[in-house]
Amino acid sequence: MNRDNYEKVLSIICDVLKDWEGSWALTGGASLFARGMISDTEDIDILMTKECALFLSKRLKQYVLQATAFLESKNIKSIFGKYRIEGVVIEIMAEVSNKSSLGEWLPHTEWLQHIEMIEIGRLSVPMLSLIYEARINSIIGNINRVKIISQYLPNIELKNAEQTNPRAKINPNRRDETQGL
Repeated sequence: MNRDNYEKVLSIICDVLKDWEGSWALTGGASLFARGMISDTEDIDILMTKECALFLSKRLKQYVLQATAFLESKNIKSIFGKYRIEGVVIEIMAEVSNKSSLGEWLPHTEWLQHIEMIEIGRLSVPMLSLIYEARINSIIGNINRVKIISQYLPNIELKNAEQTNPRAKINPNRRDETQGL
């Protein structure tokens, strides 16, 4: 994805949500791309509250690819919507649960405590902390993503991450050193 398009679309999203009182945060590849940890991303993933998802879906109705609704797949269930702005795909998610490698549904209940503000050009954008991203990626078995994050947070303690341990531990005292990037 072109970084200029990425930032332009983020600017539109931030503008739409600037007066919203609810919570939202970039996650996945969009978060790592914003931090300069990966050189490309396919889309912009945004985790948000249910109310925020419904609000944003109304504001982005002219860009809809897939209407916001509850969806369940093999490994994830959530309120989900898909949009395209300026050629960039935006996926919004709320009330997310991931299926662990042991087959348990694990709801994302702590994400609100893991939001940090990251500066991207003139924008201040909420993103999930790298520690939380590593924890979720370990649960869902995305070891490549965990390895990328661990290059930036070397003290992440992911026990048995190679076996996608759903109970992986992250050092809670480790401060995310990428703040302000």
